[in-house]
Amino acid sequence: MTTNAKHHEYDIELGLLQDVFERHSMEEAFLEPEITYDEIGEPKISQLNTARVFEIVVRWHAMKVLYKIYMNPSVRSHRKQVKTMIHPDMDTKLHECATEEAMPALTDSNQCVLCPERSYKEYPRFYLALTSHWVLVERIWLAKMTHYKRSSSWNKRYAELWDQWTDNQDRTLREKIELVEVVDFIWGYLGRNIFKGQFAQLSDWIAEADLAEFTISETPESAWASFIARVTQELRPPHIIELLILITWNSEMVWEIDRPNYLRQLGFLEEPQSVEEKDDTITPNTQFSLYELDTDVIYGLVDMVGSEDSYELCQKQWYAYKDTQWKNNMQGRILAYELTSQQLFELIMSAGNG
Repeated sequence: MTTNAKHHEYDIELGLLQDVFERHSMEEAFLEPEITYDEIGEPKISQLNTARVFEIVVRWHAMKVLYKIYMNPSVRSHRKQVKTMIHPDMDTKLHECATEEAMPALTDSNQCVLCPERSYKEYPRFYLALTSHWVLVERIWLAKMTHYKRSSSWNKRYAELWDQWTDNQDRTLREKIELVEVVDFIWGYLGRNIFKGQFAQLSDWIAEADLAEFTISETPESAWASFIARVTQELRPPHIIELLILITWNSEMVWEIDRPNYLRQLGFLEEPQSVEEKDDTITPNTQFSLYELDTDVIYGLVDMVGSEDSYELCQKQWYAYKDTQWKNNMQGRILAYELTSQQLFELIMSAGNG
């Protein structure tokens, strides 16, 4: 394993951001100065010391747990039957996922044996997509937990984050599409399944003082959907693994922990909005929904067309492809394909044309 390979592109920054996150977990509540974000924003290879290399190696192997679940036949079969969260309909139809059958538990009898040759090709791409999104989750958390001197700086920070979320110029079209697949699996599929079954009651996870913000919805399903849309912005892969093991797949275990505080430490419902001077009237949108990641793919198509006027056409083609061909042709398979961005572009732009 070489730490300068493409799939380790985000590892140094991710490590620096996690250092800040851990500092907040261990100390009294405080806000970061703006300089913290600036220092982390351009990680340098000189920051790759022995401890950081060890951290990267550990993360690389630990995330194979999620890849192994991704490849599990029982999970793949179940996932094909349920909705994808990265879809424009999820803005209004996420509540329908509340009553879908929960994902199967992993047991000794249904564990999958990974093919070394396939894993060698697929896992680096899985890991790149995972860390690409994870580092964004950490950047958003840091943006929330920063004290700004001016509101214009606050707005600029979130404008940059929205560009990274919905029009990321650092990714190829193939990387954008692979990110949609991996994020939908980890955050969308596994993430929402954590909060089903025995501990599906929102009161288990939300402090009484905050509960009304969600239960004001007309139905329990709508309240659950509102909660899922918010909480998936805060979950990190290690927490998803931890919660799956401790709650979803070990329901007989008594997990003595303050669940609302657990989520709050991740940043759930934390909105300090600490600004010294208001020098503009704009308030940024701080809620980053998974379904909006489709926009990143659409802009990737627009870039390949070469005309900003093609947005509506590209949007139509991407949604047509997702609705008619994604589940059967790409979901669970795209990481195994050697398709170039150009080939994917041609495939998507021809959707519905015969």
